[in-house]
This record gives sequence, structure tokens and C-alpha cells, in this order.
Amino acid sequence: MKTNYDFIHLPAGATVYAGESVEDLVDLGVIPDDTETTLNITYDSANVQGSKGELVLQKISNMSAELTTELYQINLANINLLAGGVMTLTRETGAKVTGSVFEVTSFEKGKFIPLPGQNADGTAQDITGINNGETPLTEGTDFFQAKVGSAWGIVITSDSTALPASGLEVTYDYTPARHVKATMGSGSVELKPCIVRVEKEVDGKLFRVTLYKAFKTDGIALSFPAVNSDDITSLPVTMQGMLDTSRANGDQLLEIIDEIGANA
Repeated sequence: MKTNYDFIHLPAGATVYAGESVEDLVDLGVIPDDTETTLNITYDSANVQGSKGELVLQKISNMSAELTTELYQINLANINLLAGGVMTLTRETGAKVTGSVFEVTSFEKGKFIPLPGQNADGTAQDITGINNGETPLTEGTDFFQAKVGSAWGIVITSDSTALPASGLEVTYDYTPARHVKATMGSGSVELKPCIVRVEKEVDGKLFRVTLYKAFKTDGIALSFPAVNSDDITSLPVTMQGMLDTSRANGDQLLEIIDEIGANA
């Protein structure tokens, strides 16, 4: 017998992440406040009866989980990540941008700071200078470049003498993409699973759901609102979480961390 267990309604305003590994999770944006997000866990259950009809054993199998939500999303790379690589993406390089300046009002040491201008070929930007107030910072001593997901940025080292309240002025060069083109359509495409994570922090307390191995099962449906509408282009998302048998038994489907209701 198939059992459907409506496990939980996730917090409004949560953020969705996806990636091929936990280290490469990409921020896909915040779920709209008026969107109902649910996680349904399903499994087959069976009862084994003895010769007198008594219950000898009850067990379940074929456990899976379905996450449904909606995102404000038209980033083709992010859609392709969720969809398992169904698209072929190509980028045409645009004109080089020289001397771009990014102002950071305050920062935390050791925390990744993405830069808004990214190179079309996925390489790091050419940073020509970083000032902390009136003080120039030195690469390798005060900061280093880093990549999180598909975005390059900087991290101020914990040993740097930089003052977080003084902010940063980052000057750099980059060559953006002029456009991204997506093509799709084949008789058969092998889809790649991705890790999907939904999390929300309330008053410093975390609620997080992670599906270890998920596939998008509802196709790709982008809505383009009318010109006089206040709505934003949205993407309905249904992710089917399957067992990742490479993980330890009992920890193959999902993880839930609840600090918000821990003492409720």
C-alpha cells in the first residue's frame, strides 16, 4: 500500500539552494511569501501476517520525497541546474568592463563576498585594488579570491587588519556575457540529479531541509506577466527526492535541521 505523508509546510520566505554537491550549492533566490511550499514523503507499506491473521511484521520500502514550491527565476543556468542538464547553454562574450567599482558598506571577515560582474568564461575577475576606507589591502595577506557556486568574489582573511565598519571599495575588470543561449530537444537525455536545500533563519535560529538526490519532475514552465502587471516572472518547482544509496543506511533521502521548533 502506498502511503502519502504530508510531512511539513516549510517557512515562508525561505531560500532555495541547489548544486551537484554541498560545496557547490547555488543560491536560487527566495520563495515568495504568498507561495505554499510543501514536502511530501511517500513510501510503500506492507504487513506480514501469521497463520492466525496476527501481525507479525510491518515494513516500508521505496521511500521518496516530493518538494513543491515556486521561485522568481529566469536565470537559464539555474533552471538548467534544477532540470538536470536538459539544456545546452552557450555564452557569447561581450565588451570588457574596465575599472568597475563595487562598494561594500560593511563585511564579516572570513565570509564570501560575491562581485556583481562575472566573466563569461567562468574565470575570476582581475582585481586591480581593494581599499578599506583609506587603507589599501594586499592580496594573500588581507584578502583572497574565491568561487562559490558559479560566482567569483573575495574573502577578507581573519588575520587582516581591515576594519569591517569601514567597508570596502573593490575595483576590478571583467568581461561579461553578451547573451546566454539555451537549446534543448533530443530523443533521449540522461538527467543529472542535484542536491536541493531549503532554509530559513528566524532570530538566529535555522530551519533547513536538504534532499540528497533530487530530480525536477514538472518540466519547465516560465510565466511572463502582462506589461501592466506587478507580478514577476516565476518558475513552479517540483523536485522528486530519491534515495542516494551511496550514503549510510538511514540517511539516504533527506536531512531536516530544526532549531526554531527545537524547544517548542
